Amino acid sequence: MKQGKVPESVLKRSILKLIKQNKGMVVEGPGIGGDSGVLDLPPHQLCTCTVNPVIGDIEDIGSRAVHTAVNNLAASGADPVAVLPSIMIPLDVGEQQLKQMIRDMQRACNDYSIAILGGHTENTAAVSKPIVTMTGIGIAPEHLYLAKYARPGQDLVMTKYGAMEGTALIARAKEEELLTHYSSDFISQAKEMIRGISVFREAKIAAEFGISAMHDARKGGIYGALWELTSAAGIGMRVVLEKIPIRQETVEICEFYDLNPYRLFSGGSLLITADKGYELAEVFKAAGVPASVIGKTTKDQKKIIVREDEEGFLEPPKSDEIYKVL
Repeated sequence: MKQGKVPESVLKRSILKLIKQNKGMVVEGPGIGGDSGVLDLPPHQLCTCTVNPVIGDIEDIGSRAVHTAVNNLAASGADPVAVLPSIMIPLDVGEQQLKQMIRDMQRACNDYSIAILGGHTENTAAVSKPIVTMTGIGIAPEHLYLAKYARPGQDLVMTKYGAMEGTALIARAKEEELLTHYSSDFISQAKEMIRGISVFREAKIAAEFGISAMHDARKGGIYGALWELTSAAGIGMRVVLEKIPIRQETVEICEFYDLNPYRLFSGGSLLITADKGYELAEVFKAAGVPASVIGKTTKDQKKIIVREDEEGFLEPPKSDEIYKVL
């Protein structure tokens, strides 16, 4: 397609036609000439907003962008209501690929019963890969909105596995190279990790159980998420490295590319601080969600990682390991 905003005809048949409104509170959704959407929020509700860029290939970028926005909202204790995507695509991306992106986005929205409230789509020579910057909007009752800050002396609970999203993205992008060393079944299992990047369900379970804070892990991996969660509260932590669950596919792919799995994209994992972390982990397991207690928060601001009984200090987040490969 040509550079600039997509033509009105493409906007109508390949974007607006595919968007369905899933929330009754949507007063006005996307349309030609409309630069904003409108929501009718119930009284005594808090509105929460988030924005995240997702960069990658056409495959799954639409759904990944939705899941990323919803994960951030869910980690604050809010229910997602709507998303607004700003889509920037290279000039060599055609209308059929754009249509597939919107279909994926709409399917993900259907999973959460949320609306695409508006957005922007543009072809530009300024990008070499599609970029979807997704704004998410959520609501929470005033009395149930989750406090942002963890407290000292609480258990640190982690759901699922570290580096799931990063493992899947590398497996997809480097499949041919990896097939020279690993079986097709191994690569398929690594690629399928992308299906588990939503943390919406476990965030709801955690909020109902009673916790103090949640943080969804993504860029910077589990280490980055631990740093951000504790720094936001001005507290420290003591985490045992061996208790952080990592799948074997992740271990081997990280060894192949000499990556640190604890600093690799970890969408799909939720970090939670709770007074009764072991009980919460059992609740998760009963619901079919893998969960582990990996450490505790502390009063001081020291961020300690224990590895084979030796203590080391967690460093501030650096560039995600994925950029060494992709």
